[in-house]
Amino acid sequence: MIVTSEKSFDDILEMVQGKKVGILGCVGGCASLYNTGGKEQVESLSNRLSGAGASVVFASTQGRHCTLTDFTNIKGSEALGSADVILVMACGVGVQSVAGLAQIPVYPALDTRFAGRRFDSELAERCL
Repeated sequence: MIVTSEKSFDDILEMVQGKKVGILGCVGGCASLYNTGGKEQVESLSNRLSGAGASVVFASTQGRHCTLTDFTNIKGSEALGSADVILVMACGVGVQSVAGLAQIPVYPALDTRFAGRRFDSELAERCL
């Protein structure tokens, strides 16, 4: 598993200030399993950004971004056409996958920390 953590809200807000934002979460992947990029986290970030005056035009989730080949199965993906940037709530691999498909800038909303796994309540780093 790839372990992620949320970027600071101030850093995210700075990245998207003055832009129309699409947010794309990663369901079924590492970020959703560690509660950093699933549906609840997408909704929370969307609400926080909107509350801070950002223009969120799209907020949805997709299966694992590391296997993403197109945007056609993403609910509401037609709204991506009105976004200036996409915030991706996935690991670095997912961000790169989305960036390879998108025609607009793609920014990470999460920090990729390490490859590892959970043992009981502890996260343990593992070498690849």
